[in-house]
Amino acid sequence: MRITSSVMLWTLSGTFEQRLQTAAKAGMQSVELVAEYANWSEADLTRTRRLTESFGLTTDALLATPDWTKRPVSMVDPGQRENFLSDVRNAIRIAQKLYVPQIILMSGNAIPGRTYDEQFATWLKGDCQN
Repeated sequence: MRITSSVMLWTLSGTFEQRLQTAAKAGMQSVELVAEYANWSEADLTRTRRLTESFGLTTDALLATPDWTKRPVSMVDPGQRENFLSDVRNAIRIAQKLYVPQIILMSGNAIPGRTYDEQFATWLKGDCQN
């Protein structure tokens, strides 16, 4: 097993290219994307993959729900499940195009009035029972 150093690009300042350069200069082997990719075109995906590789970097993960703070998306709230699944499908598509081996899943915000066990059971069942 190999340990890879990685950085979430949003934590660095500058343009996307400058952030990649900073990561490479710092000795990182890989980067992670959070919301950077959300509005990229097919051409942007290709350009970004090549640019990342030109710095000797790989992208090891991307967040499946890049705008989770701006809209309802949750894996534990049945009313938001389709948004979550749609985001996951899109993240898988993007990950394949960028050669990213894994996606990061966040459960979303807790549902007020429901215990952790109830929320977890909701995800396992695929629905919510009162």
